[in-house]
Amino acid sequence: MSLSAHKAGLAAALALCVFGAGYLVGRSRGAEPSVDASGGALQPSAASSESAASTDVVASAASASVAATAAPSAVSSAAAEPSSSLASPSLADLKRLEQNVRSIDDALRLAQGHRLRAEEDARALIADLRANPSLREDASTLAYAYKLALDPDVSPLILAGLAEFPSPTIADFLDDLARRGDPGARLVLLARDLRDLPQLVAVHSPPLRLALELERVRSCGQALALLPRVQKTGDSRSMASMVRFGRITGCGPKGRDDCFPCLREKVQRSLLEEATLTCQSQWFKAPWIVR
Repeated sequence: MSLSAHKAGLAAALALCVFGAGYLVGRSRGAEPSVDASGGALQPSAASSESAASTDVVASAASASVAATAAPSAVSSAAAEPSSSLASPSLADLKRLEQNVRSIDDALRLAQGHRLRAEEDARALIADLRANPSLREDASTLAYAYKLALDPDVSPLILAGLAEFPSPTIADFLDDLARRGDPGARLVLLARDLRDLPQLVAVHSPPLRLALELERVRSCGQALALLPRVQKTGDSRSMASMVRFGRITGCGPKGRDDCFPCLREKVQRSLLEEATLTCQSQWFKAPWIVR
């Protein structure tokens, strides 16, 4: 073996020692997570940078050893080549970059980092709700859950987790999300599907149960039969149905016929008006909406 090859072998052995020490140091730190450029999970940036740098040393030394055995002159040129592997930047490092120096890749890494952090927050919240049932009625906790639910990347995780805890409040929470968004949006569809699960339907509050029954009304007789209940337990969530019952068009071949003609008689019309006033006066207040 040539002298240069012997030196390269010693360098490789030294690099292995350095790599082991760096891994232990990185594992012992609570480092800021870093964002994998390929979109992978967050990893501790300290450990990643030390591991990546140490791995470069090992790879360079090993390749230099092989090259020295075949062609000693290649050792010096291999050692002069800079490492192409760079440690993934941490989320904190990316946030510190000024807007005018960020690249598209930086912006995507930031978005990926925020998504992964939000998913971690959602899992932690569900674990807290599982451990402490009283939090399921806490306004500030529900407000935080509502904020997470508005993130399309996190909403399936947080809403499915909430559905594990059937209660009138959770059912109202899901219904509120279903009513506030675009009817065709994925968030709305998911919230509606979860709200209508049998275990959630069983705990619907009387006003929510009534509002959903009114939405399914397809005949004048059905509407008339429900109006007395609206006067007793209706709230603002039934208001859209009252407006629908009050329209005198919308049916027939051209949509010009009255869908609920039995509600136009004096007594029935008075009943509809009283039910409408009840819905207007009993406004549903969502505790998770901070005003």
